[in-house]
Amino acid sequence: PNSITYVNAISQCRKASLSGEDPRSAFEIAMYLLDLARNEESNTIDLNNVFVYSASIWMAEAVGDYETAVQLLREMGGESSPPPNNVCYDGVISSLSQNGLHREAFYFYYEMLHLGLQASRKTYQRLVFAIDNTRDPELSVSCQKKAALLEGVLSRMSENDRRVEIGGPLFESLIRIHGNSTAPGTSYQAAKMAFDSIIGPVNGACLSTMLRVCSSAIPVKWEEATMILHSSDIVSKARGPGLVSRRALSYAVIACAKADQWAEALTLIELYGNQGNSEQSGIVSLSAVNSLIRAGGRSFRPDIAVQLLNDMSLRYGVEPDEVSYRIAIIACNQAEHREHKELQCEISDNGPVLTWWECALSLLRRMREDDISPSLQSISSAVSACEAAGQWQRAIGVLELMPSFSPLLGDDQMKEMNDPDEPANLYCLNAAISACEKGGAWVEALQLYE
Repeated sequence: PNSITYVNAISQCRKASLSGEDPRSAFEIAMYLLDLARNEESNTIDLNNVFVYSASIWMAEAVGDYETAVQLLREMGGESSPPPNNVCYDGVISSLSQNGLHREAFYFYYEMLHLGLQASRKTYQRLVFAIDNTRDPELSVSCQKKAALLEGVLSRMSENDRRVEIGGPLFESLIRIHGNSTAPGTSYQAAKMAFDSIIGPVNGACLSTMLRVCSSAIPVKWEEATMILHSSDIVSKARGPGLVSRRALSYAVIACAKADQWAEALTLIELYGNQGNSEQSGIVSLSAVNSLIRAGGRSFRPDIAVQLLNDMSLRYGVEPDEVSYRIAIIACNQAEHREHKELQCEISDNGPVLTWWECALSLLRRMREDDISPSLQSISSAVSACEAAGQWQRAIGVLELMPSFSPLLGDDQMKEMNDPDEPANLYCLNAAISACEKGGAWVEALQLYE
């Protein structure tokens, strides 16, 4: 047998250990094969033997034996063994990272660079994992310390390594760590500097992470998010707007929505939403559409909020949930109150000019038809909309028709309700009583009070 024979045999042992078939026995067999290879090559140095060592190191990595991995690496480079290559170092770094030994993992990374060996994508993946999996309790909770370690690696990376094909895992992690920092004023700037350090086109992971930082920044960086999305073409030789992932587009939409720039967010969806998300379900995420609905409500545009809710399934490819309906009903409720304050006397021959209370009731009915249980806030907002319009019969009808509100009609059941729900229950009742008061239905108001 030659070195390739031993490499294949040891690799089969590693596969067996990863499949769960007695990993310790597989490891012992692999070490026995390594001893055989050493003995056969004891009189001559076979440079192909480096693959035997690398396969053995990765065998030790598979069973979590970092001490053996380090020992094998230290044996290399002697009179009877070849010098280590980057695959050997990657195996040792991976083994150390699995065991939470981040200091040792980084030590071997810098040693590898000192020997003139090139880091690989796997090298950076395992360095990131070493930080995330560290045993050090201080490092595990300190974004600043994590960022400092990765910044040190970034400062030593070559131009080739700064391309996402190789250094992508490090850039993604560094951007994410800066974004999670508790210093709102500097976290975005630090994340943007790391993002700008990428050479060449970015990938979907780094773009999504940077846009998430924009959406969570204080204040939200919606203009920066749109600029990054427009300028970060992740598809080479694209003839039109670049293909962006559903996740990246969703974060950009959320950033715009948080700043109440719902029109800009809709433009982004029109530009990038139909550019190829066949592997994903929906153009954007559910949370992104919900953020847009909220923005419509905050911008005094309940019509936009309701339109977005109606378009969710067919246009955006996501199904509305309880939150979607709730925030749309809240928008209708706020619109009803606002319009009645501003236009109390504007009545047409056919009835009220504005009927947002009817829209709120319609949405509440649709929730039940879609088998979505309305929350207390959804119900209270619908009742409040009826109260603003003076529709006391409708307000009482909402309470009577909703089974979840039966506890409101009995003191014993009321006590069984959780404390966080009781303020919303009282709000519903108060709104219904107020509606009865406006309609002169004092008997019904007294019944609700009792």
